[in-house]
Amino acid sequence: MNLLKLLFIVPILFSCGSLSKKDCETMDWHLKGIQDVQKNRKWMSMLGSYKQKCNEHGTSVDEDRYIEGVKHQGVIKCSGLSNFHVLGWRGVGNKDALNGSEMKSYYATCSPYRIKASESLYKAGYTNGLTNFCTKKSGYDFGFKGGKYIGTCSRTNERSFLAGYEEGEGYYKLNSLEDNLRAAKGKYRSIIDQIESKRDELLDTRRKRDHFVIEKEGYLRGLEENLYELERSRSKLRPVGSTTSNSDSRVLDLRRKLLSHRDDFAKKKKDYIEDIADIENEINTLKRSARDTQDEINDINIEINRAKESIPRQA
Repeated sequence: MNLLKLLFIVPILFSCGSLSKKDCETMDWHLKGIQDVQKNRKWMSMLGSYKQKCNEHGTSVDEDRYIEGVKHQGVIKCSGLSNFHVLGWRGVGNKDALNGSEMKSYYATCSPYRIKASESLYKAGYTNGLTNFCTKKSGYDFGFKGGKYIGTCSRTNERSFLAGYEEGEGYYKLNSLEDNLRAAKGKYRSIIDQIESKRDELLDTRRKRDHFVIEKEGYLRGLEENLYELERSRSKLRPVGSTTSNSDSRVLDLRRKLLSHRDDFAKKKKDYIEDIADIENEINTLKRSARDTQDEINDINIEINRAKESIPRQA
C-alpha cells in the first residue's frame, strides 16, 4: 500500500504509556517515526520511551526502521520540499534558486534528523535553477509577485533579468497601491455610514428628550397646581390653632412627590444633555476621520499616477 495512504489510514493511537506487548510486536516502526516527525515530537526522546516500555514487555523496538521513518519525513521537513523523495537535493537547490535565494546550508535544520545534505547535488540543482531564474520572463514574474532580488544572477544574464524584474515590480507596487486605494475607499464609506447612523441616533435622542421634557413639565405643572389648590383650601378650612389634619398630610406627601419628580426630571434632563453631547462629539470625531481618509485617498491616487508613469515599458 502507498505510504502516504497509510499515513491517513493508520491512526496515531499509541502513547508511550499505552503501548502493550502486542503493540510493540506489531507496530510499523517506520510509520511511527514518520508520524512523530509530523507531530513535531522530539523523536529521540520518544524512541527512548518506546524502547523502555517495550523492554518491560520483554520485546524490542525495531530502531533501524523507526529511524528510517524519521529520516524519511525529516528530510521533507528540513529541506522545505514536499516532494523531496522525487526531486532530491537537486530539487532543493533548484527551488532555492527559483525563489531568488542565495545558496543555503541545511546542516542546522537537517542534522537533528541525522540527515546530511548532498552539497554537490544541491549546487547542481541551484545552478540549473539560476539558468531558469535569470531570464526576462522569470524576472517579470518574480517582480510581479513581490519578490526581492538580492543579486543572485551573474553579470551575463542579470541585465535581461532586471529588464523584466523592474517592470514586474512596478506592476506589483501599482497593484498594492490599488489594493490600498480600495481599502481606503471602503474605510471612507464605512465612516460615512457611521456618521449617518450617529446622526439618526442624535435625532432620535433629541426627539426623546423633547418628548420627555414636554411630558414631564406638564406633569410637574399638574402637581404644582394640585399642591397650590390643596394648600389654598387647607388655609381656608383650617381653624386657627387646630391640630394637624388629613389635608396637612396630603400637602406634605404632595410636596415630597413634587420634589422627587423635580429631582428625577433634572437628572434625566442632564443625562439627555450628556448623551447628546457625546453623540455630537462622536460625529465630529468621525468627520475628522473621514477628512483624513479622504486625504489618504487623494495621496494614494497621486502615488498610483506616479507608479504608472514609472513602470518601464520594455519592447
